[in-house]
Amino acid sequence: MRATIYQRQHLRCRLCDATFTAPLPEGTCAAKYDPSCASLLALLRYGSGLPFYRIEGLQASLHVPLPDATQWDLVVQAVPAPRAVFGELIRQAGQGDLLHCDDTRAKILSLIVARNQLEAAGLAPEAKAINTSGIVAVLAQGQHVALYFTGHPHAGQNLSDILAQRDPALAPPMQMSDALACNFVSEFATIIGKCLTHGRRQIVDVIAHFPQPCRYVIEILAKVYANDAHCREEKLSSEQRLLTHQTHSAPPLQKLKDKINDQFTKRLVEPNSRLDKTLNYLLKHWDGLTLFLRQAGAPLDNNLCERPSNGRSCIARIRCSTKP
Repeated sequence: MRATIYQRQHLRCRLCDATFTAPLPEGTCAAKYDPSCASLLALLRYGSGLPFYRIEGLQASLHVPLPDATQWDLVVQAVPAPRAVFGELIRQAGQGDLLHCDDTRAKILSLIVARNQLEAAGLAPEAKAINTSGIVAVLAQGQHVALYFTGHPHAGQNLSDILAQRDPALAPPMQMSDALACNFVSEFATIIGKCLTHGRRQIVDVIAHFPQPCRYVIEILAKVYANDAHCREEKLSSEQRLLTHQTHSAPPLQKLKDKINDQFTKRLVEPNSRLDKTLNYLLKHWDGLTLFLRQAGAPLDNNLCERPSNGRSCIARIRCSTKP
């Protein structure tokens, strides 16, 4: 940030003592700090994880002093406007046709201290985990609304707060996440899809120990993703994409399901082995993992949400041990 000094001429009338000051150049903000200053500080502090005192040091090296307390005051004064925007984004996200959600671990020193104090006093805290919940809503017009909530509530609880803003006349939205129970809500109806990438990842984790059965699963999923890539390249509509998957992805997936069931029937999979748990995961969540075969517009995975959530996690690690 830079500072501009305007030295304005002051003239005083000798008869009436009235003072006349030269006006500022046209387009110049009359306030001491331009509104963009607070916006930049908020982005640096909460978007990039740069502490206020570090910004203070940077400004001092540029001979434009900006104490950390002043930075805090500027950001606090600017909060009402973006908070109103955030509230409207939550309302609009609640009207979305598709909601992606995901949790990633976070650290908030004040919450950790409060939790430790309760445990030291022999009391059980209501919640121990601290998460950043990333929720990406896909609206009917195609726009994406990305929201982040950091605190004790899990993604499912934060999703409930968003769906509470939903117009009751609208049909239930699709929800895409991994298979963790904390991602799902009970108060509101949603069409549940589960991340196919998570299922594939579990297969990849054990492929070194069980190469033959795992390779077959990977090859089938590769065909599914190739079909989806073709739909994107051809810019097919949601209905055309659904028909494409039903025609080209459903048969190999059904063969995969039959083969997995056959392996269990013939006892070809050792009980309680890692392969057993991985294949059972696919069967247990099959309906959610294959929602894209029945619902137009259903995604294959939760990558749309997990990519930005991982970025938030990196920022959280940068600032987890810092103070304003």
